[in-house]
Amino acid sequence: PKIGLQIQETEDGNGVAVLEVTPESPAAKAGLQKGDLITSLQKKSITDLDAALSILRELKEGESAAVVYKRNGKEQKTDIKLPKQLKKASL
Repeated sequence: PKIGLQIQETEDGNGVAVLEVTPESPAAKAGLQKGDLITSLQKKSITDLDAALSILRELKEGESAAVVYKRNGKEQKTDIKLPKQLKKASL
């Protein structure tokens, strides 16, 4: 499941920068914004894009991802809850 983030590596390897957040996405609902610097996912330090993708790909629908990020130099924490696909039926 997608969380609604576009991210990019940083030159110094101190996390991944948020380039864009899709409105109404799980990431937007968790409070992430363009310009945030994600430094940790699931209590694991993020040094590059591959590390972030590896952790995010392990998550399953309905789970939450613990995120530590910096905004304006101040460290903050949030959880991104991945949506669970609900089954539908027309009877």
